[in-house]
Amino acid sequence: DTSGDGKQICATDAGPTTIGGVATNPFTQAMLSRGCLLTSPTDPRNTGAPGAGTTIPGLLGVLVGVLPLNAYAGSTVSNDIHTVNNAAHPSTIANNDLISLDIELGLGESLTLTSISAYSDDRFSRVTQSLNGTPTLGFFDTPLTPGGSFTDPQVGRSSTVTGYALTRTSGEQYSQELRLQSDFDGRFNFNVGAMYLDYEATNDIFFFGNTNTIFSVAQNAPVAVGGSNAGIYIDPNAEPDGTGHNYYLASNPYHLEATALFGEGYYDLSDSLRATLGLRFTNDKKFQETRSIDFLAPGRGFSAVSPQEASWSEATGRFTLDWQPQVDFTDATLVYASVSRGYKGGGFNPGNLTGTGFNAAFDPEFVNAIEIGTKNQLAGRSVTLNLSGFYYDYSDYQISQGVNLTIATQNIDAKIMGLEFEAAFEPVDGLVFDTQVGLLDTSISNGSSINPFDPSLGDPALALVRSIDPGSFANLCVLPIAALAGVQGAINDGFIPAAAMASLCTGQFAIPGASFGTPVQLRGRELPYSPDLNLSFGAEYGAEVAADWRATVRADYHYQTASYATMFNTFADRIEGYGNLNLSFKLESASDGLQFNLFARNLLDQQAITTIQIGTAQTGYNRIVFGKERASYGFSITRNF
Repeated sequence: DTSGDGKQICATDAGPTTIGGVATNPFTQAMLSRGCLLTSPTDPRNTGAPGAGTTIPGLLGVLVGVLPLNAYAGSTVSNDIHTVNNAAHPSTIANNDLISLDIELGLGESLTLTSISAYSDDRFSRVTQSLNGTPTLGFFDTPLTPGGSFTDPQVGRSSTVTGYALTRTSGEQYSQELRLQSDFDGRFNFNVGAMYLDYEATNDIFFFGNTNTIFSVAQNAPVAVGGSNAGIYIDPNAEPDGTGHNYYLASNPYHLEATALFGEGYYDLSDSLRATLGLRFTNDKKFQETRSIDFLAPGRGFSAVSPQEASWSEATGRFTLDWQPQVDFTDATLVYASVSRGYKGGGFNPGNLTGTGFNAAFDPEFVNAIEIGTKNQLAGRSVTLNLSGFYYDYSDYQISQGVNLTIATQNIDAKIMGLEFEAAFEPVDGLVFDTQVGLLDTSISNGSSINPFDPSLGDPALALVRSIDPGSFANLCVLPIAALAGVQGAINDGFIPAAAMASLCTGQFAIPGASFGTPVQLRGRELPYSPDLNLSFGAEYGAEVAADWRATVRADYHYQTASYATMFNTFADRIEGYGNLNLSFKLESASDGLQFNLFARNLLDQQAITTIQIGTAQTGYNRIVFGKERASYGFSITRNF
């Protein structure tokens, strides 16, 4: 399968055969397994799947006796970044309706009033496989799975563990902007305005699994599917209505109302020097319903809805100087410098984050920015040289990561600085060489957070243990090895059942001191997706080949150095540097509006990883990686009328 979905990677972790010197059994070994080893994204061992007992759906099937501990035994997938091992193709449906109205009204000779009205209605739905790989072993023949199969209301009929993720979003937005701009003959001009935005959205994240429903049926007996509210309500609809507790659902309706007043004044201090002063006053009002996550809990619908509301008002602005000096060695020169302060409103996190270190809400983000630069044309405008430098000082920078199958945001402080250089050279008519070089340095100033992909930070005195408790979706905690050894010893001696190992975090046999992990000190680490160097080279040649026909051939090369997918900067989320090459040939006629194009794209580094989504404990610590698009070749004809 070479579908466009992300590729799940995993180096299977069988789990320890001993814990603190005490022998484990197959079940407790699975409970102490990560699911997938802590490996580099390019590790050649990333061809397997986590054991069924290390995922929520798999563990539920094991606990009710319908599934073997490792239903994925022997399941493998190619190391090819573009080849996935899925039981079904992903599906995406997106609809976007946009209506806009722009009106310009001249008020005399020197003033223009502009009105921009817009309305949009967006709907998006995407279904993907949530579990890595294809199971090799199926259900046992049991009263819950007669004949070794089960028909789930959402997943359908299957003979083995099957899980899907559904993301369903809808958003409605209206905006109105008014601007008044001057065009006076004198030294001073201005642009002032106001805007209003009203945005409502719902983002539902579902995780279905047929073993979730099997577990619910076992807990409810004799409560039927779609039956009494006394048990775990099983949604009987193929298209879920959101009231079922046989699936995971994170749903947090959101409403934003924003208003702003803004304006800029431009003053020519001389014929070559202009000053710009801009001010903006913004007011954001945000409302969110934080709904409970009632996975496998008794009842129907949301057991709790917590409305959250907050507003922020901030004044921001910028000051810029533009200087166009007349110098002998250039044809045109611009030197500019600016200082500015920016703002982004705060917000609310979803529920089910207790103990993870994330707050219910996060603060607004601020940045103080300085930028200086120059743009130049030389040698009869055949040479272009541009250079700029920037420095951004962020306070309460908003950074997000996946936690408990949802996205949570926290605030940190960070600094970003860099240099950008652009050059173009046309030595003869039609032949152009160009280059862009970007240097970037990012650094987190303070803050700490638990790394959900490595909660114990390799501490030899700590270990991870699986958990499954109705109403909780933590699925994993960190405990001292000494305590786990004591539990394993009690299991081996027959004092407590082996299933006790699955309820040590928050369940019946919970051990005091269980945590979600050890916080990582973030000071000095890089921001995600921030390569130190971006480098591009291009060359093209164009010439008339016949009357009114021009041919152009072009080549582009781009390279970027390594970066990290998360703020933790570990080998497990490192994205190696990669390069890319595109070639094209164009033949066009200006008078006929006809254009022929030949192209070859993405000719280098076919296995380059560009994005990594770090896995969670609930799916066995699999990761989803996205690669650079494969090489493609094509031809197109365009006609303009």
